[in-house]
Amino acid sequence: MKPLRLLAAACLVLTASSALAEDKKADEVVPLTFKELAKASHKENSAPVIPEDLKKLDGKHVRLTGFVAPYTDPENMAKFMLTEGAVGCFFCNPPEENGVVFVRLPAKAKPIPFESDTLTVEGVLHFMGHNKKDEEAEGFLFTIDEAKVVGKK
Repeated sequence: MKPLRLLAAACLVLTASSALAEDKKADEVVPLTFKELAKASHKENSAPVIPEDLKKLDGKHVRLTGFVAPYTDPENMAKFMLTEGAVGCFFCNPPEENGVVFVRLPAKAKPIPFESDTLTVEGVLHFMGHNKKDEEAEGFLFTIDEAKVVGKK
């Protein structure tokens, strides 16, 4: 009888270890680049075209580095846009739609001031149309919610 109990205990330990490993994978932060985001496209009045490898990241924690373009008050940004290149003038050199990510800090997070260098953020990635009631994110192909700044250049 003891060998069966030992075997059962070993199975429980292995199952728990496997579940913990899967939970850890679910919590892992996936590095993301603007080059990967550029694979997505969107034409006016149609649904976005998002490749399968990118679709898998919807709702996942990602890390992305880019330049900040203010969305609200530059001195107290709880929301901003992250772009691959520094944007000096939207009329002169606007980025492509797949080169802009709308970033929102958590509701109770301390707003950040504008940075002219790059920032690295981590948060939950969503694609256009994720939440039909989210008028603020309308028009953005990508959104990173619950973001935190994890690096500055």
